[in-house]
Parts: sequence; C-alpha cells; structure tokens
Amino acid sequence: KHLELAKEFNLPWVAEYRDPWTGMHTYPKYWPLPVMDRWLERRTLAGARGVITISKTLARQLSEKLGRPVDIIENGFDPDDMPPPVSQPGPFVMVHAGTLYRGQRDPGMFFAGLKILKDKLKLSAARFQVQFVGVRSEMATGLAEKHGVSDLVAALKREPYDDVLRRQSRAAALLLLGVNDPMGGGVLTGKLFEYFGLRKPILAAGSPDADLEEMIRRTRTGHFVADKWGVADV
Repeated sequence: KHLELAKEFNLPWVAEYRDPWTGMHTYPKYWPLPVMDRWLERRTLAGARGVITISKTLARQLSEKLGRPVDIIENGFDPDDMPPPVSQPGPFVMVHAGTLYRGQRDPGMFFAGLKILKDKLKLSAARFQVQFVGVRSEMATGLAEKHGVSDLVAALKREPYDDVLRRQSRAAALLLLGVNDPMGGGVLTGKLFEYFGLRKPILAAGSPDADLEEMIRRTRTGHFVADKWGVADV
C-alpha cells in the first residue's frame, strides 16, 4: 500500500522494520509462502527511498538481503507513561510481562536455572516468586511443574496496560525472555525499552544475542544469560 501511494502522489517513502518480514524466527516456512514473500519483499522495497530497522544484526541481515544500506533507529519509551519505581516488603518478586511462544520465547531455560538456584539456596515462595502476566502466561505453569519450580511461579490473567506497569514498578526485578532461536537475534522488542523506563534490574535470558547483551551491558540495567548455569549464577 505504501508503495502504491508513493507512486500515485510521487512522494518518497521509507520502509521501517520494527520486526523482520521473511527473516522473522516465527515466520511460517510452508512452501510456497517463503518464495512468494521473498519476491514480494524485494519488489516492495525496491521502491523505498530508505530502509530502517532497530538493531545492528537486523540492519546487517537486511543490507545483505536487499543489497542496499540500512539505517538503525532503536525502539524507545515515553517517560510520562512510566510509574515511579516502588520498593515493598515481602518476598523477592520478579515479573515477566508479555507474550509467551512455546519453543521460541518461553521460560523453560530460565526455569532450569531457577531449579538449580532453588536447590542451592532452599528457595521457597515466602522468599522468592516469579509472576507471569500476559498472553499465554498459563504456558509458564506447565513448564514450571516440569522443572520442579511450580511453587515459585504464578501465571496471572491479562491485565490492563496501566495495571501491568504498576505491577512491574513494584517488582524487585524484571524478567525478559529472549528468543530461543539463533534466527531471533537482534529483535530488540519494545518491552526491553519499557523495562528501561521502569528502572528495575533486568534479567534477560535466551539464546546468544549480541545486540541484546550489548544493550544490557551498555545501559548497566541488569544481566544477560544464555543458559541455565548463567541463570543460577546471577
């Protein structure tokens, strides 16, 4: 549609990739969809004056695919939307807010590390809890039981956005699940920047991701871990 409008009104347009198109880790690979979409992607972007994405990895991948320079504009957050951080007594509560995807963005690896930590420190719900709120949060329940940490995990119903922000502002730390797939590298979601705005320590867990690891290190906002032993050592 953008290409058609640009031609009709003789205006330049810029293609903005917040997520990849055919390179997305969740992209269905059923023939002939990949062939058709790759052709459509190249045809559409041939008319774009410029291409923008959100990370170095995605910029490199797109540049190689399209044969043209790709610029980077990172995601961000609006400080006016963020409630002030709150400290409260009670157990150490970690919150994950967002959508879970089985096998792609799920807490299995995190739970494996949490089990090691639970056994080492004799953790109980009175001392430590992890709350999952968002789409498919119930997925966390089965995985937590599989890894022997169900007593430390709560799967909550979806809540209004402002309520979720307040819940996160009261947490001791925030959990960010990276993509458990090498193809998911460089997908720096808006959730990460929302976490920055909430000013709480972040534990980012997922497959090795140079962009995510570099972002966490550069902002000094928490830790990035790529396996269960990293979770246990934080």
